[in-house]
Amino acid sequence: MSVIHTNSIISSSATQSTVAVSKALWLRLAQYRLYRKTLSEMKRMSTRELADFGLNRCDINRIAHECVYGR
Repeated sequence: MSVIHTNSIISSSATQSTVAVSKALWLRLAQYRLYRKTLSEMKRMSTRELADFGLNRCDINRIAHECVYGR
């Protein structure tokens, strides 16, 4: 009886770990997609439009990264 109980605990722990890893991967994928979309939209802006926001074209990658990842 205790063997079944032990296996159940191990299985539950493994399932929780798998779910946690899956959630982390989906979060990273969602963040990456948002980063790529933000980057794409900012690159489509004209130099004048960027200047209206006080940005240079060389700032686009950094700003997109900070917007999505907050670093």
